[in-house]
Amino acid sequence: MEKIVLYTHPKTRGRNVVWMLEECGAEYETVLVNLSSGLQDPDFLAINPMGKLPALQYGDAVITEAAAIITFLADLYPQAQFAPSVKTDKRGGYYRWLFFSVNSVEAALMEAAFHFNITPDMRKTLGYGSLERVLQTIDSQLAKQPYLLGDAFQSCDLVLSGLLMLAIRSKTLTPTAAMQDYLARIMARPAFQAMLTISEQQQQQLTD
Repeated sequence: MEKIVLYTHPKTRGRNVVWMLEECGAEYETVLVNLSSGLQDPDFLAINPMGKLPALQYGDAVITEAAAIITFLADLYPQAQFAPSVKTDKRGGYYRWLFFSVNSVEAALMEAAFHFNITPDMRKTLGYGSLERVLQTIDSQLAKQPYLLGDAFQSCDLVLSGLLMLAIRSKTLTPTAAMQDYLARIMARPAFQAMLTISEQQQQQLTD
């Protein structure tokens, strides 16, 4: 296996990648990037020209976009069983919820957070429709079972719950009872708790 190097900051989506790495039991090196000065540093822009975090280097490959990194790690560590087998019907549901989270959930939450002015004609074209419809879709799924695909936590749950927790912290979202139960199960996971400890340590390093 190639060396894993994660470029991150504890106040970015990089914390979700740390969480996934901990879930997988991965060995990895962390490079902390200062948000005020490091993102436009030429050395970092050579890693990610977008000047965004996180970015993960695996051998000669560089992977950006938190959801893409998390999906990559799920496949890199199949023994952790965070993604259904490719030849099962659950793999289709897995892709559905991954892309729904990244394309629809995040867009709807950004609309709510930044108060974008969306006209009725525009809304007909938007893939996510409305925040209300997105939340109803999530809530109906979580009301049926503990996790998105059933009884087992998968990496699509990590992607979705990371978005939900961010929206709750920013007061953009008031969670339903089903969402609260879902997030309570997820936040009790040892890897999630490990990520919180690591994030605190990283923040202290950056402050110092």
